[in-house]
Amino acid sequence: MLKSTTGLETPVAVGLREQLEKGALKLVLRSLAGVDTPRAWAMRERGARLTKEALDSVDGMDSPRAWKLRATAARRWPATVVSSMKGLPLVAETRALLDRILEEQTGKLPVLRNAYAVVAQAGALEQAQRLARSPGETAGVDAGRQEA
Repeated sequence: MLKSTTGLETPVAVGLREQLEKGALKLVLRSLAGVDTPRAWAMRERGARLTKEALDSVDGMDSPRAWKLRATAARRWPATVVSSMKGLPLVAETRALLDRILEEQTGKLPVLRNAYAVVAQAGALEQAQRLARSPGETAGVDAGRQEA
């Protein structure tokens, strides 16, 4: 039943989550995937101290609260924090958190595996965006980069 509320913020979904938060926290947090409301963030912030599923629910989210949650939970759930960055561009914020976690978790295979996936996906997204541009636009952008 709770799984059917994933990504929704309806009165029924909110009621179920509130009733089940103490007894089924992991399921409740998973159902918050993509939900960007104050109520959802409060649940994630409470849950992040107890379970990594709070971070699973922010996969690919690029909001300030998602970044704050990642930064706060990075020492406790490093592999999951890195995994939650899949699908995000490799901007300064992404790189800084990745670098910090990789430095703190040297040689930890789950962290390395997830970091590779984040970088590979970001590279693929960037390449797809370049290919989607018109040939004239791409040539102008590339020429501008060479001049700089």
